[in-house]
Amino acid sequence: MPKLRVNGVEIHYRERGSGSPILFGHSLTLDGSMYDEATTRLSKQFRTIQVDFRGHGESEKVDADYSLEDITVDLSTLITRLGLKSVHYVGLSMGGMVGMRLALAHPGLIRALVLLDTSAEAEEKREEFEQWAEMTKDMEPNEQQVQAVLHLMVSPEFGSKPSPILETLKSRLLSNHVRGVYRASLAVIRRTDILSQLGRIRKPALVMVGDRDIATPPRHAEAIHRAIPGSEMVQVPGSGHLSILEQPAIVLPKIEAFLDKNRKELNHGIM
Repeated sequence: MPKLRVNGVEIHYRERGSGSPILFGHSLTLDGSMYDEATTRLSKQFRTIQVDFRGHGESEKVDADYSLEDITVDLSTLITRLGLKSVHYVGLSMGGMVGMRLALAHPGLIRALVLLDTSAEAEEKREEFEQWAEMTKDMEPNEQQVQAVLHLMVSPEFGSKPSPILETLKSRLLSNHVRGVYRASLAVIRRTDILSQLGRIRKPALVMVGDRDIATPPRHAEAIHRAIPGSEMVQVPGSGHLSILEQPAIVLPKIEAFLDKNRKELNHGIM
């Protein structure tokens, strides 16, 4: 598996397909593999790049404070090191938070944005989540913790029915590097509010959210949609926070159509 040292951290990524590039940014506590089904579909016409953020998956586990802005630098450097002028960007939750910051800091690197189940606002429950992070920072992942995280990530219906996806989620959560995820959690919990800055984003944007998302409820997506000029907004029925995993039959065709449209418009010089 390829790795590059960027911004002082070794970052793991996986590439598939060829053509116009899409960079995928994952949720907190998961990794780039959450997009395996998406890239199986999209790599037929795009060059897909699944990255593991620092602290996750096969990337370096950093036991020092860092911010979402630091991860943004990781990605901008990675894009450049891969020889890419710009990318389509798909990000869910933490990945979406990083994607918005990337579009603000380096607009030339972004062709189009897909923002799934994410927020541009500061964490409303910062104190509560910081206490949880401190309590669990030295505890190996256990079934109780996994169930608490899944409660935030998936709808009750999805979480109550055995499925290969649910079992894979549990396995990933149980295998997490404790300190790696702790530091990443703090970066998300302590994030700044960037909602008022989103009007500067002049790129095509698709905002999607599960209508049963309790981690970043639909009002956060609606605020992003209102703030980014010309953005599109879709609510995913019956889905919790991990909409691309719960409802791939709805989410993936929407993403594919949106990116295909913007790729063609770029190729014909419309945008």
